[in-house]
Amino acid sequence: MVPSTSISRPLVDVNNYWVVGELLYGHALVNSFPDLDRTDHLVMIGANPVVSHGSMMTVGRVRETLLEIPRRGGRVTVVDPRRSETARLFEHVPIRPDADAWLLAGMLRVIFDEELQDNEALARQTTGADFLRRLVAGVDLDRVEHETRISIDKIAQLARDVANAPSAAVYGRCGASLGARSTLVKYLIDAVNFVTGNLDREGGMIFGYPMINLEKLLYRFGLTGYDRWRTRVDDFPEVIGTSPLATLAREITTPGKGQLRALISACSNVANTGPACEEIDAALPQLDLFVSLDLYRTETNRHADFILPSAHALERDNFPIFTQGHSYVPVAKWSEAVVHARGEAKDDSWSLDQICRRTRLVPSPLKVGRLLGRVGIRPKPATMVDLLLRTGKHGDWFGLRRGGLSRRKLLASGPLKLADRCPTGTLQKHVFHKDGKVHLEHEIIESEFQRMLDSPAPEVGELRLINQRQLRGQNSSLNNIPKLMVGDRSQRLSVNPQDAEAVEVLDGETVELTSQYGTGTITVPVSTTDDVAPGAAALPPGFGHNGGWQVANAAGGARYNVLTPSHRENVDLPSGNAKLNGIKVTMRPVRNDSRSRSLGQIDA
Repeated sequence: MVPSTSISRPLVDVNNYWVVGELLYGHALVNSFPDLDRTDHLVMIGANPVVSHGSMMTVGRVRETLLEIPRRGGRVTVVDPRRSETARLFEHVPIRPDADAWLLAGMLRVIFDEELQDNEALARQTTGADFLRRLVAGVDLDRVEHETRISIDKIAQLARDVANAPSAAVYGRCGASLGARSTLVKYLIDAVNFVTGNLDREGGMIFGYPMINLEKLLYRFGLTGYDRWRTRVDDFPEVIGTSPLATLAREITTPGKGQLRALISACSNVANTGPACEEIDAALPQLDLFVSLDLYRTETNRHADFILPSAHALERDNFPIFTQGHSYVPVAKWSEAVVHARGEAKDDSWSLDQICRRTRLVPSPLKVGRLLGRVGIRPKPATMVDLLLRTGKHGDWFGLRRGGLSRRKLLASGPLKLADRCPTGTLQKHVFHKDGKVHLEHEIIESEFQRMLDSPAPEVGELRLINQRQLRGQNSSLNNIPKLMVGDRSQRLSVNPQDAEAVEVLDGETVELTSQYGTGTITVPVSTTDDVAPGAAALPPGFGHNGGWQVANAAGGARYNVLTPSHRENVDLPSGNAKLNGIKVTMRPVRNDSRSRSLGQIDA
């Protein structure tokens, strides 16, 4: 056996959700989402569901659902550095990248100063409201304006609009989860909803109604938690038993007890998409054993000792064990494989189980599971999910409950709606603190807030980079599909004409981007557009391939994550979330000789 083995879990944009869930509700997986059909005012911060189709909020036909809000007299406000595909449809509030925490703190300051908070809801649902009021009391609104590039008047009006609406929901997603203080941002988003009385109410933030109650199950077996141990090298707190991807390279390269020597990676291309990806790329060959489960030969698994072919989504059973918890319309569904897996491709769970059998490991967090595994009882994931389904609230209890659910019934019937919508008035079922209330007061939040206040103010002319999701892309995994790479699908840096003019670069020319963190330099063509706010630059990630996939390689481009940091001082400290947005960069034109001579003649 090697000294330390890990299965790679590249959580880079959601650990802040888990940490805030643990702090507020006593359970990492508790997550509320907007009641879209009934809200009067939806505020989305760093979210682009028209392209992403919803994230931590599973909604069918999300574009049409959102458009229905203003049609029935409601409002949708999108806070984003870029006039995204979603922002173009609604009210857009441009913001400086990585300034979301400042905006939310300013809104809370206004709400408390003007006594717009819902005291009855705060007293009934929460503890620590006085802590929150004290936390934001010293926020300088002039500093908020400078940080966000949003006027004080506009910030105050947005706060009043949310507080005074008959119902409102403030929701943030990837853009709000990829900055330097993403845990604080998520906490403040939830705090605005609490303070305005919009938690667990119609038109506000609601909770899911899943076919399997994972919250209760994980809590009962002690499988949720936070900061029960720390990572070896960077001293990051664990989150639900995982360590952050930002520390992976140093866990491999730093000698000593517990050094990571073997890695199993399941369809993860961390050498392209991980923070400071060049560091990860250089670290992977130092492993004693690297096993990759994947569909492709990628930048990551070109370093692997073994590549085991993965069955894709249509070649295996599918059941929404995770997304069911935040599905807007409660649905139970289970689908069989549509086609047989080709060649030697296997479901990843089968491959992992075979590896564990041959190494005499039982991959179960439960003591009873490990004991059963040692005597050869290793139920398949589908068997376990079916067992949980049948013995849960909606289950058939093996024939004792008529009309109940089972895998067999769902396969025969297709998806079954559990209710027309998720119910409200269920907060008590989602709070796992002993007093049954949401806890707002936490030392770690106070520390993060002070760290924000003590941070240096933005410099004049500062340019901050954000990543831009594309409609036909999904991180880096779809860049090898020819039909998705046609037309204008390419990587271009979108910048405001003001910023392009400042460095004398024209639309279509090439620029060199250098990160403030010194992790690398890339060259990309520029597209000038008013859709991007001054001081912001947007670049699609997931390009710059050099693995074994031909279409992805031919797409060209540069690796966005070369510019991103991984070291502790530049990562969200409470959660370990990588900083992939708000990267301070320097942009310099790459001139050809004729263009340089032309500029020289003009200057002369």
